[in-house]
Order: sequence, then C-alpha cells, then structure tokens
Amino acid sequence: MDELSDDLMFGAGAIAKELLGKDTRKNRRKVYHLHQRGLLGLFKMGGEIAGRRSTIRERIADHERSGTPKSAAKVA
Repeated sequence: MDELSDDLMFGAGAIAKELLGKDTRKNRRKVYHLHQRGLLGLFKMGGEIAGRRSTIRERIADHERSGTPKSAAKVA
C-alpha cells in the first residue's frame, strides 16, 4: 500500500471519525472549528477539508507537551 494514501484523510467526517470515534454532525463541527483555529494542521484540497494522520498526531502531541495552545490561552 502507498504510505501517503494510508496517511491522508479527506472530509470532516473521516477526520471526525479518526479523532472522535464517530462521524456525527456535532463531531464534524468540532473538526471545522479546530481547522478554523489552525490547531491540527488541516488544509483544503479540492474544496474539501483534508489532513494527514501523522501531522494531526504530531500537532496533538505538541499541544500535550506545551499545555494550552497560546491562541486559546486568554488571561482575563
């Protein structure tokens, strides 16, 4: 099998299923929200949201190591 095709996911539903276990409307919205905030390294390809499993895992690991992402850490 081709490594890139195994790593690449197309569509918010596929990404939601990978990250959150189910492809539901609510989970797809979460994926779009994470994409809009630039937290997972997702991108648009052919008008559809896409992402690499390896990149998403790296970004999550980075967030775990650093704690709350700077963009989300707002001190009142």
